Amino acid sequence: MVHVLADTSCLLFNVSRRYIDMTNRTPTQKLMNSYWASLTKAEKAQLAEGLDTSVGYLRQVFKYGKQVGPQLARAIGDQTPFAKERLRPDVFGAAPDHQLNPSPKN
Repeated sequence: MVHVLADTSCLLFNVSRRYIDMTNRTPTQKLMNSYWASLTKAEKAQLAEGLDTSVGYLRQVFKYGKQVGPQLARAIGDQTPFAKERLRPDVFGAAPDHQLNPSPKN
């Protein structure tokens, strides 16, 4: 369940008992949110199946910035425009500012 807490300074979402400040998002997080919103329900289901995870988990990743493990970051990088370095720079190193993923496999 997602709880929304709003005050005059920020918008917070409680996802898995952790509050996420939605006003201080990185450019990659904003792009991931837009990408997720652009997918149809069937495309979201197909992506989740291809990544061997659930639509609900991917929603947390793309909309709320939930950190994924290295293996899932690599798989998302293979199937979406988001390079694994963008998802886990602590594991794969920082990606150049202009780099998403040059040739996603769909």
